[in-house]
Parts: sequence; C-alpha cells; structure tokens
Amino acid sequence: MTGARPAVVGIDVGSGAVRCLAVDPEGGVVARHVVAHDRSGGSVSRPVRWLERIEEAMAALAVSPQAVAVGGFGPVTVASTGDEALTFRHPIGDAGDPHAQLVAQGEELRRRHGTHVGVRQLWDWIADRLVRAVGSAERVAGRSGRAGIR
Repeated sequence: MTGARPAVVGIDVGSGAVRCLAVDPEGGVVARHVVAHDRSGGSVSRPVRWLERIEEAMAALAVSPQAVAVGGFGPVTVASTGDEALTFRHPIGDAGDPHAQLVAQGEELRRRHGTHVGVRQLWDWIADRLVRAVGSAERVAGRSGRAGIR
C-alpha cells in the first residue's frame, strides 16, 4: 500500500471474528479492525472464508505491514488445498492430545480429499498465504513460528 504507515500486524482468527491490530515501531496502536464471520460451520469450516475476512480486516487497517503474526483458536486442521478445515469441536481425535487430534483429523481430510492433500494447522495455512501479501517469509509467522510452509 503506497504511502501507508509501516506497522507490525497481529491477526487473531477467533471462532466468531477475525481481529487485526497494527502497531507502529514505537509500540503504539495505530489501527485495529474486527470482521465477524459466520459461525454456522461448527466443527467443519471453509478456511477460504477466514482468509477473506483477514484480507478485509487488513485492508481496513490501511497500513504497510512490515511483519505479520497469526494466531487463533485451535487446534484447527486444514487441508492444504483450503477446501475444508476440521475444528477442535470435530469429534475425530477429540479424545487425544492436540497432536493426536491433528493426526486423526489429517487422516480424515485425506480420506475426504485424497492422499495427495497435505495437512496444516490453521495459523500456518494462513501464514503461508499471507507471505505473498507481505513479500517475505521471514516477516510472516504462524503460531508454530514457522513461516512460508509449502
């Protein structure tokens, strides 16, 4: 965004809304924006919808992101294609720890969408897509701290 104020952007993908906060180099909050999203998906959701809400919120900030951090509710297991996500509310794998749930839900997503489909946590899937917007994998990190995962 030409002429926009440089800032670090934090993104929280919640179960009912996407919240974005922009902070300047001195640590002052320069903008914030919340975009509600449909909660009717329950335990199965379309991650592309979350990404659309993030793009809407980031545009409303009117800043030039120098770095972006993504967090959110979880665990949420996303098919690498973005076709579907299984949230922590999904019954598959809910008796185990978060890693066991990721594995079980990943197996279910591959059963539904094909064995070629990779599996990501929500924040890593989003961070991967935001790398193009910010222009550098070093400046976008998901909750796991990994950036630009393929």
